[in-house]
Amino acid sequence: HFTSENPVLAFLQNKEIPALALNTDENNIAETVFLLTEHIKNYNPNSLVEESSQYSFFYIFEHFFSISEIHLVALIIILAFLTLLIIVFFPFLLGKNRFLHKEEFSKSWPLLPLLILLNAFFFYISQPFMSLLFPHFESLPQFAFLIKIIISLLFLFLISLAQIIFKFPLSTFIYGYLGSFIAFINIFVFTFIDISLFIPFSFEFLIILITSSFKKRKNLFLTIALMVLPFLPYLLFTDGAILNNIFRIASRTSFIGNVLLALLLIPFQIVWIKILIRMKHFGKQKGVTFKRILIDVLMNLGAIFFVVLFIQILIHTDTIPRTKLEKPKEISTTHKSFINLVSNHTINYDTEDIECIIESSLPVLRYEIKIHSASLLPIYEANYPYDILTEQEWALFHLDDYPPNPLLLRFSSDASLDKRLYITAYLLDGNEVVKTENYFFYRGIDDNK
Repeated sequence: HFTSENPVLAFLQNKEIPALALNTDENNIAETVFLLTEHIKNYNPNSLVEESSQYSFFYIFEHFFSISEIHLVALIIILAFLTLLIIVFFPFLLGKNRFLHKEEFSKSWPLLPLLILLNAFFFYISQPFMSLLFPHFESLPQFAFLIKIIISLLFLFLISLAQIIFKFPLSTFIYGYLGSFIAFINIFVFTFIDISLFIPFSFEFLIILITSSFKKRKNLFLTIALMVLPFLPYLLFTDGAILNNIFRIASRTSFIGNVLLALLLIPFQIVWIKILIRMKHFGKQKGVTFKRILIDVLMNLGAIFFVVLFIQILIHTDTIPRTKLEKPKEISTTHKSFINLVSNHTINYDTEDIECIIESSLPVLRYEIKIHSASLLPIYEANYPYDILTEQEWALFHLDDYPPNPLLLRFSSDASLDKRLYITAYLLDGNEVVKTENYFFYRGIDDNK
């Protein structure tokens, strides 16, 4: 009866895949967690087998499928071999234009390393520029990531004059080949990061390979739309807090992280180059004068100016309180606290759940909340977005301006560790903005013994 109501469990049992299903509700969650932890502690497999016990699961047209790790790796190797055979041998060794293709490749191959380095460089230098324009980007990570992409691409367009130096070919075939090549490289690069990424990047490669011969602009725009499809499930079905953390990390990452971001975007840029060729905006085109190049550069500079102006307008409306102030002045008050905190905590096994009600007698403009605990995972989960990667042993919360008053904050962490909660509040007191700092300490259960 239980398997008939749980098709996933039935599928796993039919495939002889070890599985355990727990049916929970609000009344038996504690007993269920206890049962699960006891099962993990006491379970010993009767016999060990050499086969891999790692599986990938996915739905296709409302049907549930699985593939073991060993079969997935074998599939990767087979696809890699076939891919190399297709993209390396067939285009250049077959056909009457093989000598022309070799000549085009010799002229265009510098484009890939040039795009990787320039994209990564401009992504990297756009980060402090973005932080200067958008100091509270943590509250809107997706918007901040979009601004970073826009700023870096506008700078990239400014150096598009390099196409005249290298005299890149104007044949769309070679750029279809380069797009297939970089998409093929991405399969292996991102699969090493997470093997589950093999599937979307493989689909992207197949889309680029199939559409590599497209020449008309409407078909090229369709290609870009199709290339986005394999990644849509990650955007639509990933938990909002996790997705925000990904965008937040991508907005402020290392140079290597920006190289990965460049690899992700270059296939789209290759298709865009094919569109620019059709529009006669790429390569050494006939009739292109210095005046036209100068106009293009000025238009890009103008675009950067308007993007900066637009961001400043948004920042202005985002950081200035809604109440009209007369010469607002920020002061620090350490001798007087306008913040009241009431907290309750419960302990379930090794986890401590803490509920904090933060209330102020003054209107709250902004909270900066962070928690310290001597662990790589200072907290396990919370009801507001947070970041544990920026500072080791710290959880930094990202709250919108004008938070609710009172504010309800819930989080869980290791019950045995001490926790320190720091709250910096920006409050409106008449015509002044008051900054107050508060500190709260939660002792671990081991210290109470």
